[in-house]
Amino acid sequence: MTTSVVTPDNFTTAFNTLYSKYEYTWLRKYRQSGLDAFNGYPNRKDEDWRYINLAEFKKESFILTDLMPELNIATLLPYILNDAINLIFIDGVFSNTLSHLDGLPKGIEVCNLADVLQNGDNISPELEAKATNATNALEPLNKAFTQRGVIVEVAKNAKIKKSVQIIHVATGRGGSFASFPRHIIKIGKSAEVDIIESYVGLDKQPYTINVVSDIYLGANAKVGYYRSIMEGAKAYHFALSRVKLERDAKLLNFQFARRANLIKSEIDIEIIGEGADAQLYGLTLGRLKRSMVQKTTVNHLAANATSNQIYKTILDDEAVGIFNGKIFIDPIAQGTSAHQISKALPLSSDVEVNAQPQLEIGADDVSCTHGATLGQLNPEEVFYLRSRGIEPKLAKDILALGFGEDILDNIDNSAIKQRFLLHLRSSFPTLNKMMGANNE
Repeated sequence: MTTSVVTPDNFTTAFNTLYSKYEYTWLRKYRQSGLDAFNGYPNRKDEDWRYINLAEFKKESFILTDLMPELNIATLLPYILNDAINLIFIDGVFSNTLSHLDGLPKGIEVCNLADVLQNGDNISPELEAKATNATNALEPLNKAFTQRGVIVEVAKNAKIKKSVQIIHVATGRGGSFASFPRHIIKIGKSAEVDIIESYVGLDKQPYTINVVSDIYLGANAKVGYYRSIMEGAKAYHFALSRVKLERDAKLLNFQFARRANLIKSEIDIEIIGEGADAQLYGLTLGRLKRSMVQKTTVNHLAANATSNQIYKTILDDEAVGIFNGKIFIDPIAQGTSAHQISKALPLSSDVEVNAQPQLEIGADDVSCTHGATLGQLNPEEVFYLRSRGIEPKLAKDILALGFGEDILDNIDNSAIKQRFLLHLRSSFPTLNKMMGANNE
């Protein structure tokens, strides 16, 4: 792959520079179909992007390259889970040195997507197949530049005790880069595993990540699928996760998002098996004019299945928080129980909150609710803390921390729960100073 400098408006030129002489015809056709489907970055006339300003993003230039700066693993210790299968990407490039591909537990296979493509294996059926039919304005661009990612397969009945952590690290040492990861995760019948995607920014250099993840849950599989977004302050993070659940499969999804200039994260759930259960949770913290966008779609396409969505957002200092959630109940999906709630806590009067809960029901025998709340700090609680000599800023942080902490109780994995709790607490500098903690 040749290094190329791109802007959001000249990806076609970069594509021709990088892939005009690509050896494998099937891959060239696959990429070209993505480029042909890409209609440019959206604007505010697009409903999904109505509250998102991409003006600054479009002024940036990004590098597409194979070059990978060196990184000491100690730098990542605040973000890496102990005793996990760690798959590490540095500035978009997979690190064989830092990743754990040898000595994997029985029942799990992991492949570096770049190696598979380099070997010429025709995996177009796997790349073309989608866990759901969801797409968005940027998914075709991910397809056009598909080069890196991982393929994770867990065999039926396998119980993988170690979490699988896919870590994307932006160092800032190689300049402003663009990355287009594609992850394919297949969980066999009655298998169990926890997967966490972690995104970490170590510098204030602008960069962009456009990631697509397809996750398949076989019958009776049990999966924890977590996402941790701790990008750099000037990062642009675009994500689409597509998850399909077979009969009696159980999904616990939790996203923690704190840092980045812009985060637009989408998850699309397709329940095709009777008795399946999808639990979706999210905690987002936005400040300093940053935009945090969460979109969810849960499609109930089978009977007697359940889903639950709880999302919380804490906003301060002119931040923008957007939640767009939809539940669709197919006429065949009798006996469905589906619930959704979005809760926002503004810490200042200059933030912007937009919530669009949606419910489309085609069946009769269902139990469904949806809604959104916009809260505020309890004046009596603030007064109580102030009467104990606590400064106003610290009092506000203590109450905001309490608002965010309880949703973490829904996390089954104790190591991941503890890591998210540390990230949450480090979000409040006044609390860190009081407790003597380091602000990440």
